[in-house]
Amino acid sequence: MYNHHITAVHVEATDRCNAQCPVCIRSYQGGPVNNVVTDSELGLAHFKEYLGEDFCSKVATWNFCGNKGDPASALELVEIFEYILKCNPETKIDMRTNGGARSEKFWASIGKLFKDTKCSVVFAVDGLEDTNHIYRKNVKWSNLYRNIKAYCKNGGYRQGWFDTLKFGHNEHQWEEIEALSKRFGFWTNFKEPYGFAKLPNGKVKTIPVYDRNPDWQGKYNPLYTIKPHGDVEYEDPAYMPMAEEDVNQKEVFYDYNYDELFKYSDTAISCVANQPDNDHYEIFLDCDGSVYPCCFIGSRLNYGEDQLEAMLKDENIVLSPNNTIHDILKSRYFIKTVPDGISGKFTDANLTIQGKTNHCLTCVDCCGMKMELSHMKES
Repeated sequence: MYNHHITAVHVEATDRCNAQCPVCIRSYQGGPVNNVVTDSELGLAHFKEYLGEDFCSKVATWNFCGNKGDPASALELVEIFEYILKCNPETKIDMRTNGGARSEKFWASIGKLFKDTKCSVVFAVDGLEDTNHIYRKNVKWSNLYRNIKAYCKNGGYRQGWFDTLKFGHNEHQWEEIEALSKRFGFWTNFKEPYGFAKLPNGKVKTIPVYDRNPDWQGKYNPLYTIKPHGDVEYEDPAYMPMAEEDVNQKEVFYDYNYDELFKYSDTAISCVANQPDNDHYEIFLDCDGSVYPCCFIGSRLNYGEDQLEAMLKDENIVLSPNNTIHDILKSRYFIKTVPDGISGKFTDANLTIQGKTNHCLTCVDCCGMKMELSHMKES
């Protein structure tokens, strides 16, 4: 699986972010910050010294899109982009951002750098001035609009698009959002959002949005809820205030005691990171320098998913002067453990969850079940 040169790298440049989106791993429903956030970021050295020119020159696509943070918050991002394009001027960089952070000068520099290249900025625009902040909590529309203009005016015109999540609160504005994107030479990619949990009765549950500041009792209170678009049936329960100890309490990602979970563990897996037919061989580079097979495994390891932790054991997958990308990709984790999890060849009791499955459940869920397993809990 990893005997071919990597052609695509998904990068979590930093876990810092100006936004407080309610479905993001970095906070509890847009409220208090979770302990997975370590204030880390990748520096230029990670690319120049630990990945190196030979590796970077052979990468066709870079996706700067965070699980926890926004790439714009990485202090050496411009220098990193300059180095990548120096190694391979034909490479494609996609930078995904909420667009609300940093100055006009920063965005002008990105525009100049991306001009006449295969690179793009993908702005998350989930509404207009009166609605964008409902999901992109804490993103100021005036800053977002200013930064898009600075990027486009300085070379970014036509070098990007809008990613727009579809909600009940913005469905009346979809045509206006599309028209706005065209003013910048962009197009709009309308997407179905993640986060509406499916209920046993077939309905979905609304997404609660919490206050980041505790009240006088130290409790975090719900501010409002986000509803699905269209005629989807939903329930909007009364969400309760949360104490800090409840927010950061570790819970199992998969309920291994729920046997129904394992009825689907032999589902065929079509790995999104490893696609030989498309010459696509991808890794995920986390903001602490860790190298994972994909962002799904990286994010769920941050949640503390037990099977993934057993797969990793004590192997060192963090880039450093003494542990380069070539060392990591030759490790047992990449050469045997992960491929065995995809192909269903686990035999060790810790990996099979005492004989209940031979597959990596995260691989089944994300690349086979379209996130269905992670919703299955014993009632």
